[in-house]
Amino acid sequence: MLHKKSLKLLKLAFFTLLVIPLSFETSSDISQKYDNVCINSESPCIINSHTIKIDIISVDDIIVIEEFIFKNNYTDPIEGINLWLNQSFSNLAIEDSYSYLEFNFINNTNLLSIDFIDTLEVNQTAFVKISYTLDGHMEKIGKDPAYYLFSFSPSMTYFTLKQHIDLKLPATCYIHYGGTPIDIHPDTGPPVDIGNQRLMLQWSFADLIPFDIEHFIIVCFDEPILKEPIIWPFIVSPIFGLAAGVTGTVWFMRRREKRAIKKIGEIFLTDNQKQFLKIIIENGGKISQKELTTITGYTKNKVSRNLISLEQQQLIIREKWGRNYRIYITETGERVAK
Repeated sequence: MLHKKSLKLLKLAFFTLLVIPLSFETSSDISQKYDNVCINSESPCIINSHTIKIDIISVDDIIVIEEFIFKNNYTDPIEGINLWLNQSFSNLAIEDSYSYLEFNFINNTNLLSIDFIDTLEVNQTAFVKISYTLDGHMEKIGKDPAYYLFSFSPSMTYFTLKQHIDLKLPATCYIHYGGTPIDIHPDTGPPVDIGNQRLMLQWSFADLIPFDIEHFIIVCFDEPILKEPIIWPFIVSPIFGLAAGVTGTVWFMRRREKRAIKKIGEIFLTDNQKQFLKIIIENGGKISQKELTTITGYTKNKVSRNLISLEQQQLIIREKWGRNYRIYITETGERVAK
């Protein structure tokens, strides 16, 4: 008979051949795209740490947040980095500790060219956060009951010293043990109860080489447990809500007005922030972040930090506008500026 460990390896090999074509690109496809874009031939960076947070809110709603700490391992300063994403995704956003970063796709592939706000000097580190929605990474298998197979291949563009993955399952979903060649890959500790009837799996890795196509995770979990609907709240709630609605609305409006008046008296601005509000008002109450940087002559980093502070005090509104931001002054901002 085969040793248990040998049997598990054979199962994993079979399961990998079955799953990978359904989940993400084959090794030959990826290798060909790598060759086409000539990615990282001189390895300018290493990744000190890479944290991946995968939140499977439902089988159709999967949010991923990846946080990197890059170190310039090159002999010269660098303006940005290239990063390959193995996933099919949408709603991509990239930012550092202060603001969103500019990026573009190279040769219509999943290779991202990301520009730092400030040049990264030799041996310096930079924090980069990437968030996106996963597309098409869930396979439903069987029926009555069915289970779901989730697969994920982390980005492996640079040598990575430490990598940690947190994966949250949907509410009332549990690991599908038995009936599949692999329940969880790679092996990890038992799921952690994080409350609200949700479980979380965790993996930690070290010293990962670039472009390791064998580095991926697989999780099989059961369909969510559905509870019987409760009817009486739907009858009582409209009656109670109608009685409380008018009183509650009036109270809320008066409370919000009092808080707004009180808040204006508590706001303290720096000279730079006062200058920004004045410039926005002089430009008709709206201006792009790029224009504001040009007018003031400040660095992108300094402008971004001040705008974030003004936004947190509800004096301005920042809206994404292509690769830039459009800045609008609020009524509170106009009153404070005067």
